[in-house]
Amino acid sequence: MTAKRIGHATARAALAGNPSDLYGGAVLGIPVPTLRATVTTGVEGGSAPRILRAALLRAGYAGPVEWDSNIPRSVGLAGSSALVIAALRASGNAPDDRLALADLALSIERDDLGIVVGL
Repeated sequence: MTAKRIGHATARAALAGNPSDLYGGAVLGIPVPTLRATVTTGVEGGSAPRILRAALLRAGYAGPVEWDSNIPRSVGLAGSSALVIAALRASGNAPDDRLALADLALSIERDDLGIVVGL
């Protein structure tokens, strides 16, 4: 059995700009620490939605996961990005550099899943 790893990521509220506007994704945002996604690897059983499978595949992790999120869906709080980042962190293979992590999450959502997103 692999050791458990837990990854977290908070929601993000955009104060100005739009990260998915297709014009560079310029945005001024703040974290919302009361809303977060959590992913745990190295568990028994568990299943993952497509977005988590894509992130974990990119990170080289193929085992079962558990996940939870209290970020409301489809309201612009970057819930899908939080799930991807939490999964990457839980995999143990997330980049330490925050910009590299954001670029990787962007690539997974945009290139692997076809989701229109921005940084």
